[in-house]
Amino acid sequence: MKKLVKRALQRPADALIYESGVLPGRLREVAGPLLIEEPAVAAKFLPYEGGRGNYIIEAPAERQVGERDGLPVPPPGLWEGYGQTPEQYLGGGRPRSGS
Repeated sequence: MKKLVKRALQRPADALIYESGVLPGRLREVAGPLLIEEPAVAAKFLPYEGGRGNYIIEAPAERQVGERDGLPVPPPGLWEGYGQTPEQYLGGGRPRSGS
């Protein structure tokens, strides 16, 4: 009988607690730091800007064709025939015009 009453009252009690808005915030406050530190929990969300609820990441400006980004180019021995000069090698990854 005790189990039956408990089962019958469980969902309304859960709904009342959840709708109060207190429990979810309290759980995040207490369990959040514990979950972040727990190595067994793989799927973790780390907000980009701390406590902010939203943010915008703007797209990078378009680079001009031939503009170097300062990253190193691998040695010619690793180019596997994709070009004879650094410009040809790097140009192999650019989309062709008209495609």
